[in-house]
Amino acid sequence: TTQLSIIVGDLEPDRGSVIKARPDMKIAYLTQEFDVDPTRTVKEEFASAQKEQVEVLRKLEETQKQLEEVGDDMETMGTLLDELEVLNRRADAL
Repeated sequence: TTQLSIIVGDLEPDRGSVIKARPDMKIAYLTQEFDVDPTRTVKEEFASAQKEQVEVLRKLEETQKQLEEVGDDMETMGTLLDELEVLNRRADAL
């Protein structure tokens, strides 16, 4: 991280210099640091960053539980299976 900060010009080297192939060369990098809300738990922070994925997984679990409890109601079972198929496709696309 320190080397990258020196290369992009955020930090000055203690000694030596950075030599670029061209003076107007642009260098960028994606930092590994991110802003977090210190009032949230790790689970809450993860969920906030992955809202859609978490919601699809929650709905998948809910639908699977409903399927386990549906009994002999074939119409409801068909509806739940259709919903499960749509949710699985959404999960695969994420």
